[in-house]
Amino acid sequence: MIRLRKMRIPRAGACFVLCLAAAAARAGVVEQGLALEKQERWADARALYESRLRDAPADAVAALRLVHVLVSLGATAEAESRLADAPGDAPWFNERGRLRFSQGRFAEAVKAFAASAEKDPGFVDAAHNLGVAQSSVGDSDGARATFGRVLAAHPDFLRSWNALAAMEARLGRYDDALKALDRARAIGPRDYETLTNFGFVYGEMDRLTESAEEFRKACESKPASAEARNNLGRALLRLKRPDEAEAALQEARRLDPKLATPIFNLGLIEEERKHLAAAEARYREALAADPGLAEGWFRLGNLALARSQEPGHESDTAWSESGVRQAVESYGRAVAVNPVYNEARYNLALTLMQLRRLDEAAKHV
Repeated sequence: MIRLRKMRIPRAGACFVLCLAAAAARAGVVEQGLALEKQERWADARALYESRLRDAPADAVAALRLVHVLVSLGATAEAESRLADAPGDAPWFNERGRLRFSQGRFAEAVKAFAASAEKDPGFVDAAHNLGVAQSSVGDSDGARATFGRVLAAHPDFLRSWNALAAMEARLGRYDDALKALDRARAIGPRDYETLTNFGFVYGEMDRLTESAEEFRKACESKPASAEARNNLGRALLRLKRPDEAEAALQEARRLDPKLATPIFNLGLIEEERKHLAAAEARYREALAADPGLAEGWFRLGNLALARSQEPGHESDTAWSESGVRQAVESYGRAVAVNPVYNEARYNLALTLMQLRRLDEAAKHV
C-alpha cells in the first residue's frame, strides 16, 4: 500500500487554489443559472443567483444575471434598484435597455442599447436589441440598417431574422417578412419563434390553413407551451373548426391556468355558438386574469349593447339605457387600455351619442 504524504501548500499557492475554487463555484452557479434561464424557469434562476450573492456579494457575473432575470420576471422595481449603482460597461447598459424596454420607455431603451453597442461593437445581443427598440419607436429604416449589420456579421443569428420578419409584417411588407423567415427556417427548422412568426404572417395574409399548420408545428417544437396551444386554437377558430379549437384552448388552460388569452378565446367560441351568457362569463374570467386585455372589454361592450335592444322591437332605435351605459363603461375600459384601438373608440363614440353625451363622444371620433 502506498501512503500519500500530506503536502504543505505555500501561502501563495493556497491563495491560488482558493481563487480557483471560488471561480469554479461561480462558474458552476452561472452554468446552472443559464440552464434555468434557457428553460424559462425564472423564479428558480432568481433564487439561485440571490443565494450566490448572499455568499459572495461581489460576484459581478451573478449580479448581472440576477438583473437579467428580474427584468424577465417583470420585477422592475428590484431591477431598477440593482442597476442604480451598476458599472458603466456594455452588459450593464444592455440590461438598462431591457428594463426601459419592458417599461415601454422605448426611446430610453434605444439610448441604452446604443451605448452598450458602442462600448462593445462585438456585443451582438446589444446590437440586436437596439434594432428591436428602433422598430418600437417607429424608426423602421434605422432598425432595418441595424439588423442588416448584425446579420452581415452573424448570418446565423436567428433572433435578428425573426425580429426583422416581425417588423416587416407589422409594416404590411409580408413578402419581405417571409423572405426573412425563410432564412430563419434554413438555420433552425424547428425553432419555436420562427414557426410562430410564420403562423402569424400567414394569418395576416389570410392563408389560414398554412397559419394553423405552422402553429401546430410550434406546438410540437415546444409541447409545454400554453402560448403555442392558444395560437393554434385561435387559428383553428378562424378556420371555423370550433371543436378542434376548443380542444387546443383547453390544453392551453391546462398548461397555464393563469393565462388569460385561452380563456378569452374560449369565450369567442361560446359567442360563435350563440351561448352569450357563457361567452360573457369567459370574458369576465379572462379579464380577472388580465385586466389589460382590451379585446375582452370590447367584447363585453358588444354583448351589453346587444342586450340593450329591448325585446319585441325591430327598430334600431329601441334600446335599454342601462345596457348602453354598461357598453359605454366596457368600451371606455378598452380604450383606456389601448388608446389606438379604433374599433373600440368608434363604438364608444356611438354609444355616448346614444346617451346624448355629445361632447364626450366628439373626443373619440
